[in-house]
Amino acid sequence: MIAMDFGAENKLCLDDGRGAAPVPHKLPRYKKDFKGLLPHEKFALDLEILLQDDDVVCESATIGSSGAEVGLIRVIVESAPHRLYTLSGRVVKNWCKTRKLDRTEISDHDAAAILHRVAVTNPDALQVWRYRDDSEKLHRVHTSVRPYDKRKYTGPEVDAFMARLPEYEDLPPLGQFIWGDGKDYSRSRALPFAMAFDEEGSESREGYERIIGLYGHGYPSFYRRATIVVMQRVAEDLAGVSHIDQVTPRQFKEAWKITRREIRRLYHMAKGTAEPAKGTILPYALAA
Repeated sequence: MIAMDFGAENKLCLDDGRGAAPVPHKLPRYKKDFKGLLPHEKFALDLEILLQDDDVVCESATIGSSGAEVGLIRVIVESAPHRLYTLSGRVVKNWCKTRKLDRTEISDHDAAAILHRVAVTNPDALQVWRYRDDSEKLHRVHTSVRPYDKRKYTGPEVDAFMARLPEYEDLPPLGQFIWGDGKDYSRSRALPFAMAFDEEGSESREGYERIIGLYGHGYPSFYRRATIVVMQRVAEDLAGVSHIDQVTPRQFKEAWKITRREIRRLYHMAKGTAEPAKGTILPYALAA
């Protein structure tokens, strides 16, 4: 596995697990092949050469930021003997955050090393890169909670959205903690999950989860931000702390697991495919 970080000023840095690896356009045997090429053309040829030798992993935004046409990358990937994988663009940032490192002090070579480490130690985080045409891309109906946040989440439109969710009293204790304020739904926290039912694909749970960006590769959106707000609420309670910086990586992982489960429960209860579960036992500190 070769990790690729496409840094500032179109600087390409590689790491193969043994330290910084030379990029093809700097190797004497390839230099003539790169003569006269534009930066995005150099990137594409570098990638083509690398995929002849091994699998390659990069952040999900790298292909787009390189300037190379996705059609060209598609041809390269489909004819290569190895695979191109992507990791979430948040990997390096989260790595630094959980280890209390200053992201601004992480070099492009350091970033490539982090990407390689994550790729080989957490293969579940990898996603095979593939070309997607416009018909496969998400085009969301809603892009924010405005103007409802400016109206303090009141009004007939918000009432209609919230009516899609199960009765607050029917939620299990954990659900009431996550979605509520002790008496009723916290509209600022729950509203995005009700609005998401307007989106194409929300007819299935898998489609709904893709829309809100529930997983590591979730597309940045106000829906994705809403899932993070819920996860952080769970994580702080799970760890018994008052600030998210005090949560450990292991507790984050458990918090995501709980968050995914409770979002799925909310979805199924809203769709009428799950029975109310008032007696659910809380699995962590909240039960104490």
